[in-house]
Amino acid sequence: MTFQRFAGGTAFAVAAGGLAYSISFVVAVKTDSRAADAIAALLLLVGGLLGTAVLVGLYQRIRVAEPGFALWGLILGAIGVLGSAIHGGFDLALQVHPALDTPGIPNEVDPRGLLTFGVTGLGLLVLSSVIRRPGSGLPVALGGLGIVLGVLLVAIYVARLFILDTNNLFLLGLAGVTGVVIHPIWFVWLGRSLRAGAEQVSSSAPRGT
Repeated sequence: MTFQRFAGGTAFAVAAGGLAYSISFVVAVKTDSRAADAIAALLLLVGGLLGTAVLVGLYQRIRVAEPGFALWGLILGAIGVLGSAIHGGFDLALQVHPALDTPGIPNEVDPRGLLTFGVTGLGLLVLSSVIRRPGSGLPVALGGLGIVLGVLLVAIYVARLFILDTNNLFLLGLAGVTGVVIHPIWFVWLGRSLRAGAEQVSSSAPRGT
């Protein structure tokens, strides 16, 4: 298996995990369920780790179009998804062994989703702009949808800076559109594109006699 095929398959897992995280998060907010909180934290942890493979696969595909911006986008995106994994691990640890309750105090590593949403969104904006360049090998429309996703992720971070109530309808709506619609569609599309490209390379490679 080539890394491109692996990254494509992993993108499908990230899409499914992101959708499941969004649903678990809403359930946790609406029902105050500890089980839903723990599931959301676990999904954030695993999704962040798997996201690194997807970003590396994307970088491999598009770096020929603009190496500098592709590398910058990879660095920003990797920092963001690793930050989300740390945030998920932190929340999961609190679910396993609850500590002293400190309501309103943001996570010190990922305050108000700075890495999970803000930096990840910036990384996707950069990477998606490279996708739209000639020679990236990926659909221009995929880059356009990626820019939309990046903007939405940054918007969620900005909203969380000012809206502390996770039950806020605007915040839930913004997170719902992003996590239930745009995020899964983009990652499934990206996964299909990465796997299709890997199959084309495999079929064009010379066979041994």
